[in-house]
Amino acid sequence: MEIALWRLFFVNVFRVLPNTKNVLLMYDQETEKEFKKVTSIIDGNAVETFYRVKLTYNVSQHVEIRKKFLSAVEKVDAWILNLKNYNELPEDLEKVLLRSILRGKEVISYTSFYENTYEALPIQSHNDSFYEILQLRNRKIRYLQTIFGFFINSTLSVLLGLILILCIPWVLVLNFFFNKGPLFYTQKRVGLHGKEFKIYKFRSMVTDAEKEGAKMAVKNDARITPFGRILRVFRIDELPQIISVIKGDMQFIGPRPERKVFVNQLNELVPFYGTRHLIRPGITGWAQVKFKYGQNMEDSIKKLEYDLYYIKNRSIMLDLRIIFKTVTTVLFSRGI
Repeated sequence: MEIALWRLFFVNVFRVLPNTKNVLLMYDQETEKEFKKVTSIIDGNAVETFYRVKLTYNVSQHVEIRKKFLSAVEKVDAWILNLKNYNELPEDLEKVLLRSILRGKEVISYTSFYENTYEALPIQSHNDSFYEILQLRNRKIRYLQTIFGFFINSTLSVLLGLILILCIPWVLVLNFFFNKGPLFYTQKRVGLHGKEFKIYKFRSMVTDAEKEGAKMAVKNDARITPFGRILRVFRIDELPQIISVIKGDMQFIGPRPERKVFVNQLNELVPFYGTRHLIRPGITGWAQVKFKYGQNMEDSIKKLEYDLYYIKNRSIMLDLRIIFKTVTTVLFSRGI
C-alpha cells in the first residue's frame, strides 16, 4: 500500500515538472521565409522553452513526401502549427493530428506557443490574424477587475498626489540652481480610442531638446540634464502624470501613451498598433516591466507584443505582478 502511494505521489510530481518536448513544426510557404527565426524562437534563445524542434513539415510538399512524414510523427511529443489557413490542411494530415490529440499529445498554434512561453504576442509573424492575436469574443463584464482598477487608481491617486505636493517645493528650488527653465514639461500623447490628451512631467531635459524635431529618448541621452538624470533614476519626473490620471485621461496600469508622430509611423509598420488604444494608457505597464527602455521603432514594436498580451489577458493577478515589478524597479533604481 505504501509503495503504491509513493508511486502515485512521484508520478504526479514529475507530471507537473517541465520536461523538454520534441516538437513537430508544421508550416506553410510564408513561414519558410522566416523558418530559422521561427525554429529559433521555439527552441529558445535567452529563455528556456522546454521545446525542441525535431521534425518539420511544409504542408505544400508533394503527397509522396507526406506519406513518409506521416510514418514519423509518432516520435514527437507536441505539434506546433504555423499556418495562415488551417482550412487547407490535407485530410490525411487532419486525421493524424486528431489522433495525436486523442492520444494526449499537445497540439497548439504558434501564436499560442509564443503567448504562453514569452508572455507576449507574435505580431511580426506572417500569421498575424487579428482574430487569432486578440481572440475577440463577447465577454461578461469583469466586475472584480473593474472594482480593483478603481481601487488602485483611487488609492494611488491620493498617495502619489500627496508625494507630488511634497516634492514640488524641493524640485522647484533645485531646478532653479541646476536645471534652469520651466518646472513642468507638457506634451500631447495619444490615449483611449486614439484621442490626444496632455501629459505632465517634471522637466528632465534641456529646454530646446527637440529643436531639430521629434526624437525618441535613448539611454544616456545627451539632452538629459544632470539634475534631470537624478529625477529619472528615482522616477520623480513621472509623478505629475497623476494629474492625467485624476482627469481620467490615464490610469496607473496600461500601455504607455506615445506621441502622435510616432503612432503614425508605427501604424504604417505594424497593422495592430492601433489596438493598444482599446484601453486607457497607463503610468506603468506590462511592456515597461518586461522589456528594456524603448529607444527606437524596433523596440516600440517589441513592446507592442507585451501591450497586446496585457490587453488580451489583463487580470487582477497580472496587475499585481506589474505593481510589484514597478515598485522593485523604483526601489532599486533600474533604468534611466
